[in-house]
Amino acid sequence: MNLNTEQSKEDERTALALERTLLATERTFLSWIRTGLTSVGIGLAIARLLIFQTTEATHTARLVGHLLILWGVGIFVCALINYRRNYQKLSLSMPSLRSLTGLTLMTLILIILCSILFWIVMS
Repeated sequence: MNLNTEQSKEDERTALALERTLLATERTFLSWIRTGLTSVGIGLAIARLLIFQTTEATHTARLVGHLLILWGVGIFVCALINYRRNYQKLSLSMPSLRSLTGLTLMTLILIILCSILFWIVMS
C-alpha cells in the first residue's frame, strides 16, 4: 500500500512537471508572437506615418518598414514551428495535451492580417 502511494505521488509530480513545461512553452510562443507584433507595428509606423523632406529618405523608410513587417511575419512562422516541435515532444510523454488547432489558427490569422497590412503599405 505504501509503495502504491509513493508511485502515485511520483506520477503526480511528473504530470505537474510536464504541465509546467507545457505552460512555459506556451509563454515562450506568446512572447515570440508579441515580438512579431511589435515588429509589424513599428514597420507599419515607419512605412506609413513617417514623412520626410526628400523622396530618397521616404523610400528608405518605406523599405525599412516593409522589411520589419516581413520580419514580424517570419517571427510568427518560426514561433509556430518551434511551438509545434516542442508540443510534439511533450505529447509523447503526456498524450492528453491540448490541441494545437487554436494556436495554429491564431498564428495563421496574424499572418493573413500582416499580409493585408503589407499590401496596404505597398500601395
